[in-house]
Amino acid sequence: DGKGNLYAQTSDGKKRIISFEPLRLDGNKTPYMYMFMGIDSEQLQTQSNSILNRLITTSVISLFLSLLIAWYLGSRSMIQPIDRLSLVAKKFSQGDRNVASNIDYSDGEVGGLAQTFDDMVKIIHQREEEKNKLVDQLNQSQKMDAIGQLAGGIAHDFNNMLSGILGAGQMLSSHLPDNPKAKKFHTLIIQSATRAA
Repeated sequence: DGKGNLYAQTSDGKKRIISFEPLRLDGNKTPYMYMFMGIDSEQLQTQSNSILNRLITTSVISLFLSLLIAWYLGSRSMIQPIDRLSLVAKKFSQGDRNVASNIDYSDGEVGGLAQTFDDMVKIIHQREEEKNKLVDQLNQSQKMDAIGQLAGGIAHDFNNMLSGILGAGQMLSSHLPDNPKAKKFHTLIIQSATRAA
C-alpha cells in the first residue's frame, strides 16, 4: 500500500511525526509522487497533554457530582427515613404509645419496615386497651365479691340477732300473764322476727 508514519528529526532540528501516502494516477500502480505531512512532536505532546488534563478534570468533576447526587438521594431515600423510624421507636420505648412513623409505605424496604412498625404499635395499643378493660372488669368483680361477702356477713349477724329475738320471744310466751294486749305484742314480735329471718 505504501502509506505510513515515521518519527524523524527534520532539517530545522525539530523532532516531527511524519505521515506519508503515495499519490497515483488513475489505473497506475506506481505512485507518481508521495505526499508528506509532518507535525512537531512537542506541539502534539502539549496538545495531547492538554486534552488529557481536560478529560481527567471532567472525569473528576463528574465523579464528584455523581457521588454528591448519590449521597443526596441516599440520604433522602434511606438515611432520613431510617433516622425517623429510629426516633419513633425510641419515643415508643420511652412510653409514648401514640407514635407513627409517617413514612410512605410504598418506599421500598424502608416503607415496608415502617408499615410493620406502625402495625406493631397499633396492635400493642389495642392489647393495652384490652388489658385495661380486663383490669377494670377484675377490679369491678373484686368489688362485687367484697360487697357480697360484706352483705353475707351482715345477713349472718342479723340472722343471729333475729334468732336471739325469736328464742327470747318463745321463752317469753310461757311467762306472759293472760293479758290479751301483751299477747298481741308478743305475737307481733314473733311474726316480725320470723318474716325478717
